[in-house]
Amino acid sequence: MSVAAEIQTTVPPLLPGGTMIMGHYGAFREDPLRMFREAALSGPVCRLRIGGITIYGLNAPEAVQHVLQTNYRNYRREQRVGEAVRLIAGENLFTSDGEAWLRRRRLLQPAFHRQRIANFATMIVGEAEALMADWPDRMARGEYVDLEQAMTRLTSQVIGRAMLSV
Repeated sequence: MSVAAEIQTTVPPLLPGGTMIMGHYGAFREDPLRMFREAALSGPVCRLRIGGITIYGLNAPEAVQHVLQTNYRNYRREQRVGEAVRLIAGENLFTSDGEAWLRRRRLLQPAFHRQRIANFATMIVGEAEALMADWPDRMARGEYVDLEQAMTRLTSQVIGRAMLSV
């Protein structure tokens, strides 16, 4: 069965380990990475509960394409979740639905063209290589590299080049 057929014809499995009232909240709060790993291993689509809200996880590119591109008109965010997130993050591509979402998606779509993404990847690799160029010499002298500082610098360089062509 194809992923698209599986999405359309079955109820996704509920992740194991949830409690009757809080669902998977406790497990998520205790170890969110473990929850994401379990969700990813459960199939192309999974289901979990946080309190009274059911959340569907999309773990396969075909599932993401089905929900966000091919059949987006059939899917809406849970009203309570959407309103809560909008209060925090404002109205944007990730918090809007329907026609407002479609307008924002179409506006941003050119930035995510395959060639643009490939160019970003090349630029990111170049910045990372430039950042690490002197690391072997530094280590040979017994110096250490502050990875937090290096990653902050790399992030700043990448954002500067990607957003501002700096």
